[in-house]
Amino acid sequence: MSYDKTLKDFSLFAVVDLQLSRSTIKTYRSSLRTFLKTVKTPISEDTIRHFLSNYSQEHPNKSTYSTMLKALKCFFKHFLKSDMVDSFRFPKAIYVPKRVPTKKQLQEFYEVLPTLKERSLFLLYATSGLRKSEILWIKLKDLDLDRRMLIPDVHSGNTKKSWIGFFNEEAKEVLVE
Repeated sequence: MSYDKTLKDFSLFAVVDLQLSRSTIKTYRSSLRTFLKTVKTPISEDTIRHFLSNYSQEHPNKSTYSTMLKALKCFFKHFLKSDMVDSFRFPKAIYVPKRVPTKKQLQEFYEVLPTLKERSLFLLYATSGLRKSEILWIKLKDLDLDRRMLIPDVHSGNTKKSWIGFFNEEAKEVLVE
């Protein structure tokens, strides 16, 4: 495939020049692969517009569309130094409140977790305020059981930062087990 080298070069550019995280680059590469497989050359604003129109019909979720547009903007604007994507705007995000489980539902869920590891992860996630990915990357050296504190060393991106988190006494008891 002729675009494999282009995607490889873009990935190197994204790592070195833009300092993007591995997960962002992986997402952008996947989006760009979809775009490049679908769109025939020559690429113009019109071909991008038609692609995005079809893409938004196939993927009505605004977040999915926004991810594709972010990848295209990064690729064309920063990597290719082209203004072809400047006219495209991101959809307005509509806030939809999340349904939060009740305390009873959380307790029932916790009780059926089969392993100590799963109960530990659940309690850390529920009580520390850290992101799921941060919890999953926690190492024993990141835990201070005496002060019930987490000091993760897992995220150094430009948009999100990892800071310390604290967990409750119940989480400490399960972690000590």
